[in-house]
Amino acid sequence: MRLVYMNGGLGNQIFQYVFFRWLEVETGESCIIDDAAFFGTNVPHNGYELERLFGVRKKRLSRFFPAPAWREMIEQREKGVGIAQQILDAGNDIRVICERRAKNLTFNGELVLVGETPEALREVLSDDCYYHGYWLGDAFWMDFPNIILTELVFPDIEDERNCALAEEMSMERHSTAVHIRRGDMVKLGWATSPDWYRAALAKAEVIWKPEHYYLFSDDLAWCAEHMEDLGLKGVRDRLVVVDGNRGDQAYVDMQLMSLCAHRLIPRSSFSLAANMFCRRPDKLNMIAWS
Repeated sequence: MRLVYMNGGLGNQIFQYVFFRWLEVETGESCIIDDAAFFGTNVPHNGYELERLFGVRKKRLSRFFPAPAWREMIEQREKGVGIAQQILDAGNDIRVICERRAKNLTFNGELVLVGETPEALREVLSDDCYYHGYWLGDAFWMDFPNIILTELVFPDIEDERNCALAEEMSMERHSTAVHIRRGDMVKLGWATSPDWYRAALAKAEVIWKPEHYYLFSDDLAWCAEHMEDLGLKGVRDRLVVVDGNRGDQAYVDMQLMSLCAHRLIPRSSFSLAANMFCRRPDKLNMIAWS
């Protein structure tokens, strides 16, 4: 039995799914998604979205237990006893392989910390294992990009506004998405500074001179207040603010960003997934990893 932890918003889920599929391909066996994070009182963002958006039908841990037993497991999880620990406490032999930079795990059994690369994982693959991590970046999907891009296909864009934006972004040679993520990134102290965006915009103006910049953000009001700090004031005549894709339609922003030729993005899984979905061979990106 191989279990893969999944949590967070759509970006996290996508990269964890990429890792999940890499693990299945690498081992030649089906794995199970630990979807416990999408139950209980603190469900993140829009909950589990892979089935709703992409029609993904993979084994989910929640479907292996009767409802009363699963509710008890969720209650234990919310008290701080994670799924891997519960499996161990029930007398099952299980080890945890944890991405080195993942911090939100408590486990008193065998715990192996690894780097987030296929090479590091190949050295420790085993049966009866729980894989805990985020696995950001393109290391895993690069082993089989056609599988991922075939399995994860966005629904067709139907509304007039987004259809027009999609066509415009696709037609322009240097359409450039600018993603300014606030929200939880601010709370975690990971928000990218305005200085980075100002410098990135200055480089883009020299290197590829976009026809338009397309601004995406979960806090457009903050962006409007800091236009000059962000470097956006100087390109205002070519700036298109993308607004209106919220709630269960928030994924459309990722879909649109993937249609742009280039991206100026933070280390947000949402932005990085948009880059992964981009099929333009000439794409260029600036990513604020720190």
